[in-house]
Amino acid sequence: IAADSSAANNYANLYGTASTPKPNTAAALAGAALQGGSTIGAAAACPCAGSRILMMDGTEKKIEDCKKGDEFQGFDCEPCLLYEDHQQVEVECVQILSGRYKSRVSEDHCYVLSRGGYDLASNIQDKRVFFSGTDKYSIDIVESVTPIGKQIVFVPKIGGSHSYRVDGLWSIS
Repeated sequence: IAADSSAANNYANLYGTASTPKPNTAAALAGAALQGGSTIGAAAACPCAGSRILMMDGTEKKIEDCKKGDEFQGFDCEPCLLYEDHQQVEVECVQILSGRYKSRVSEDHCYVLSRGGYDLASNIQDKRVFFSGTDKYSIDIVESVTPIGKQIVFVPKIGGSHSYRVDGLWSIS
């Protein structure tokens, strides 16, 4: 996965900063999901209020209740430290429905694709994404992506593999 300059520019325009591409440590476990030795581009992975994040201890926490120092569980089962309290911004959002999950996120939230790489929430309809099922990395097809207008979202700044699970679906920040 190459750093995506358009996503970085979008992130910078929305939030005044762009993340630095980081080596992808999820590749070892994910295999086809993320390519080894690559980098993850900046993306505005922003869950709406009420979204549930998988924590390192196996519990789930609402995104708005997460605080600096919390550890999200990464796609590679390693911790992704929340470096600072979230910024809250109002942006255009979508509701994602799959066979098992419903999630509300910013249009430019990124999901991990089952055949490698990632894609924006606004482009994810009919694509196969990873979710946490009985075998950890199950695959589901996104049935619909519906615009829901401007919503308050939370911008998590995490380290590690820059991956986390929101409302059951694996995401990249």
